[in-house]
Amino acid sequence: MENELGTFLRNNSQSSLKKENEQWIVESPWDDESIHLYIQEKQEIYDCLNNLVLPYKFTALYHSDLKCLEFIYTLQSKDANFEDDNFEFIFDSVTYKCSYKDSSDRLLLVANVFRPSGKETNLGYRNLFLLNAYTQSLSSTENIEPPFPSPDFENLKPISFFIEGIEVYDEQKLVSLAKHLNFYMSYYDRKAPNIIIHPDRDNSGKPNPQLQLIDQRFPSRIQAQSKDPFLIDLALSARESGIRLKYLYSYQILEYAAFYFLEEDVKRKVTMLLKSPVLLSKTEEICRNILDAITDIKQNDEAKINKVVETFTDPEIIWKEIQENIDFFSNPTEFDGGFRLSPLISSNTTIEAFKSTWIPKVPDTLRKIRNALVHGRESRLGLIIAPGTKNNLKLRPWVPLIQRISEQVIIFN
Repeated sequence: MENELGTFLRNNSQSSLKKENEQWIVESPWDDESIHLYIQEKQEIYDCLNNLVLPYKFTALYHSDLKCLEFIYTLQSKDANFEDDNFEFIFDSVTYKCSYKDSSDRLLLVANVFRPSGKETNLGYRNLFLLNAYTQSLSSTENIEPPFPSPDFENLKPISFFIEGIEVYDEQKLVSLAKHLNFYMSYYDRKAPNIIIHPDRDNSGKPNPQLQLIDQRFPSRIQAQSKDPFLIDLALSARESGIRLKYLYSYQILEYAAFYFLEEDVKRKVTMLLKSPVLLSKTEEICRNILDAITDIKQNDEAKINKVVETFTDPEIIWKEIQENIDFFSNPTEFDGGFRLSPLISSNTTIEAFKSTWIPKVPDTLRKIRNALVHGRESRLGLIIAPGTKNNLKLRPWVPLIQRISEQVIIFN
């Protein structure tokens, strides 16, 4: 069997072949450990697989002899007509023919021999479950039990999205092509299906831990105060959003609080000076004090945020958050896009040392991350955090930290 499928195994080096209870199994097609292909010793299967590349990044098959990429889509009514949705896409001086058509015989053969391996991923089994049920409804495969009963598919047919004109399978170029297709198709048709581009594998291990309780137990009584509804909405939105929005909403709390805190603080100081009983006898001195107070408003945003974080945040609680990911924060981080962070602390930093250096280092670092997330103009200089799963994983440990800081600013301001 290894000889018969030699071309397939060379083109899909992430896959392997084994024999179990007289049954040949292709393990990890698409480099997806949730999928097995239970194959029989038939020339039809050899010819099918030897002409396919099964790409990890896509729910698709690349037909190496036909020079086309077939995306596994769905079942549609037999009367469905997609001719109006077919088009040519010219990208990087290459013309690609894009069309919705009946799924290929090769895809149906692969779907027919698909079985879940028992391991789970978040890649949706490459949309093969539904197609497997469809193929099982058409014919039975000897010695292979179907994974589940097949519903009635009498009025349905499998449809795939094809991109023709791909002379060489180059994953990096095809990811770029797929992204541009998604952008333009959605521009012209808001309901156009998007090509699924699977994220790179997460090799970071377990999810980053975060501090659950700031004290050893939950308080038996909480004396709450009414807070600015805008800040409360931001904080709650930060808990429900994706990683980037969690971070940006939390930073927005710091920006908002910094502006209004200093404004109110200056008003309070000036009002006290103007109400001084010795105003007339110490006019010159009080005028100097008023000017000093007003100068605070002229501080740049960086200084304002530093002041608010220092005033309303408990460094001991922030230290607890850092300790949850001490290895991460004591090492440099390099993001796709060129942005690089130096270690926030050293591996032997103590709480006492942290309390003496955390201002301005912590708020300054939070600001740099925020700028790298939102300032697209810095991309030419290689100073951004580019969109993507890999960068989200690297950003993830910073989210509990900035959330804790922003929540303290709300509570104690």
